[in-house]
Amino acid sequence: KHKKIIITSETSELPKLWNRLNKDGLTPLTLAADLGRAKMLSWLLQERTTIQWSFGNVSCVLHPLDQLDLGFHEKNKKRSLSVLEVMVRKNNSALVDPIITSLTEKKWKHFAYRILIRRFLIAFLYLLVFLGTTILEQTRSDVKIDENVEKLATKDEHSEMIRRIVCTIGHAIVVTGAILKSAREIGEMCSMGFKNYVSTTGSIFLENLLASTFCLGIFSAQILRLAKLPEYESLVLAFTSLVGWGYMFFFTMPFRFTGPFV
Repeated sequence: KHKKIIITSETSELPKLWNRLNKDGLTPLTLAADLGRAKMLSWLLQERTTIQWSFGNVSCVLHPLDQLDLGFHEKNKKRSLSVLEVMVRKNNSALVDPIITSLTEKKWKHFAYRILIRRFLIAFLYLLVFLGTTILEQTRSDVKIDENVEKLATKDEHSEMIRRIVCTIGHAIVVTGAILKSAREIGEMCSMGFKNYVSTTGSIFLENLLASTFCLGIFSAQILRLAKLPEYESLVLAFTSLVGWGYMFFFTMPFRFTGPFV
């Protein structure tokens, strides 16, 4: 009897053409978006579709979300950008496709709108705490002179104690919020790269600029407070307050009624 010898060789399978990355970490689909090739992007999106069923002129078409909304990820490699992320970074309106429009509308309706409103409320309440704390800290307690003893005495020690407690809690909230926001901005710089972070345009540029400036203003005010320079601290806090309330314009940009004015 002849023994059948089977020789197997371990070969690494090459990824499919759709999933191959170039030296910049872009797939053919994301490369078309990065180069601004609108026709090529539209053709590739149509080629990726799968018809689930059709009845006459009505068809149910499936569009894969990988690379379109979710970045492609290979083992031991950094996650690549998706088409939507590339479009936001490039801010190229010519790349808008009916498939992308439908996807963004559904994401806005089911996810983005709720997230935006929640972040708007958090930012609004945070700025109210910041404004109230700043006003209370800048307000000096009413004092009166006791002619007999010739000493300064507070008008109401109980209210002064409450004011100090409120200022301490508000100050802790303001500093903690600035630390968390700055940590998020630093994380974006690390993930996007500093060059891409500063070269963004549109609403992303507005958000990055105002958020970074606000956090820097809060930290500068804390340094001036430790240095016991209240006059300069007041100036920095006034400027930071304007930047903080200007940050609220970021939340009005997605809406059709207020977006064009911003």
